Amino acid sequence: MKVFVTVGTSSFDSLFRRVDEILNSRIEMEAIGQIGTGRYKPNNFSKIFRFTKNIRKYYEWADFVISHGGAGTIYDILRFNKKAIVIPNRMAVEEHQVELVTELHKLGYIMKGDLERLPEQIELCLKYEFKPYTVNPGGRIYSTINEYIRSITG
Repeated sequence: MKVFVTVGTSSFDSLFRRVDEILNSRIEMEAIGQIGTGRYKPNNFSKIFRFTKNIRKYYEWADFVISHGGAGTIYDILRFNKKAIVIPNRMAVEEHQVELVTELHKLGYIMKGDLERLPEQIELCLKYEFKPYTVNPGGRIYSTINEYIRSITG
């Protein structure tokens, strides 16, 4: 089982610490992490990096994704039709991550994650049939992401 953990251009050290702990007991799980500006460097990941020009290859490689709730990252998850656990980063400046993640979870596109429940959520995520994303400029998901982007860009 291959998991890509990503936080975009932000920092979310508590997410990487938690996944690193889980990997201690999950030898069948291989992880690659995009740690952004974080300071914590996981020990149990096969590869970590800060940024890349070709993030697509990591999404394609992964069986599922664990990420923060940034709009750009969520869009990549949807675009690559990946199973995903998305955990809003409460340390991020914008509280909009919670709203965006909650709405997309309700719509069936992603699983809203929680650091404490992450081991169980990984099992659920792998079994769950998420709603596939299709580009629809007039659709609700498109509107939700656009509203979020407009709210943070002023």
